[in-house]
Amino acid sequence: TAPEPKEDDACRITFLRVPNYEMQFVCKYLKAFGEDKFLRFDGNTPDFHPDTEGDLTPAQCFGLLQRYCQERGVSGAEPEAAGSASFILFSNFLRFLFPQFVQVSYYDLLSNMVVAEALGAPNFKHFVMNFLISTSFDYSTRSIPMKPAHIATPAAPAGGSSTQRQDLATSSGG
Repeated sequence: TAPEPKEDDACRITFLRVPNYEMQFVCKYLKAFGEDKFLRFDGNTPDFHPDTEGDLTPAQCFGLLQRYCQERGVSGAEPEAAGSASFILFSNFLRFLFPQFVQVSYYDLLSNMVVAEALGAPNFKHFVMNFLISTSFDYSTRSIPMKPAHIATPAAPAGGSSTQRQDLATSSGG
């Protein structure tokens, strides 16, 4: 027989954790970026690839997404929206950034050997990663600001008030 549920068990929600490859891929890149792995290398350092790193915990992924979505939002967002990242923002951020990071992984001109040895500019890869992260955040956020509460609703359009239009629709059988 099944155990009798306790009173506090009724309030609990059970989540099924399914590994999300795209989220892990992006979060591992974000973690490496935060650890300056794209600044501290030479031509002999193996290239970073997220598939060679261990999986991050859900809490680590959430923390990374909060960090990169909220910190970047502070300077560009309205004051009330700064620091208020949502799951739709996280989802859009991941969806945009995943294919970008895949391309970085396989683009030979961004390999450690080329960037550090041939270009002689090991900070170039960090610059590219920062640009991709910033761009992804910009594309993930709302492009049209929400209407502030202090702005009044617009006047009724030409052709009569909404009450007149409703009366006309009612009298014509519509």
